[in-house]
Parts: sequence; structure tokens; C-alpha cells
Amino acid sequence: MSKVFYPSEIIQFAIEKEQQSVDLYQKLANRARNDEEKALFEKLARDELHHKQFYADILSSVAEEKSPGEQEENEYAAYMRQLIEESRTVKLPDDIDTMPFNDILAYAIKREKDSMMFYLGLKQYVPADAQAKVEIIIAEESRHAAVIANLRRA
Repeated sequence: MSKVFYPSEIIQFAIEKEQQSVDLYQKLANRARNDEEKALFEKLARDELHHKQFYADILSSVAEEKSPGEQEENEYAAYMRQLIEESRTVKLPDDIDTMPFNDILAYAIKREKDSMMFYLGLKQYVPADAQAKVEIIIAEESRHAAVIANLRRA
């Protein structure tokens, strides 16, 4: 048996994760090869800002909730624990301004995939009326990964 995170802690992590994505897409917009790519990355940054606000709104409604308590150990609980503990210290790479463009895109794709997995699990911790919105965010993260993958240089 192990302690599972407070819902507010998981949602706060989601807010931090979305801000990191905003920062990443703003950097990519600054390094875009053309106006079309710049507009795309700026849109992705705006999408992530909307996600951040959504989670902030949820956080205000769950801040007083109690811990979900003890749960049987399972792979998902271990994954969430590890993801949150490690990701809180993960920031954009220090060398992002000099990284090859394709490497930054690969990093962005990985972040989107990690976000999808995290938000699939997060769904069970948010109020029932917010779960459909989390599904929409998961779909948007999936779309972001696909759009970024299409930008990779051959």
C-alpha cells in the first residue's frame, strides 16, 4: 500500500507542465523557419495556456479535498509518482537555443506523448464534470504531437 498524491498536487503539476510547454513553443516560435511555422508554434503556445487556465480553474475547486487515501500498489500509481517527482525538476534543456531544430521537435513530441499519458491518469482525480474537458486536452496533445512530427526535417 502506498500514498497516492492529493488531487491538488497532481493538478498543480499539470499547471507546471503546461507552463513548460508554453515556454517550449515560444522558443520554437522564435526559431521557426518561416511565418507559417511561427504562427503554428504561437498557436500551440496559446493552446497550452488555455490548458493551464483550465487546470488552474479545477485546482481552485479541489484545493480543500482530502487525499484519495491508500491504494493498492500498481504500475500506474508508480508511474504517476515517478513522473511527478522527476518532472518537477525537469526544465527545458539548457542548450535548447543551440540544439538542432529536429532535436527540439523530437523533444516536443516526447513531451506531448508524456502529457497524454499523464492526463489519461489525471482524469480519475478531477471532478466528474471536468473529465470530458481533460479528454479534449488529451486529444489536443495528440494532435500537437502529430503536427510537430510533420514538421521534422528529412
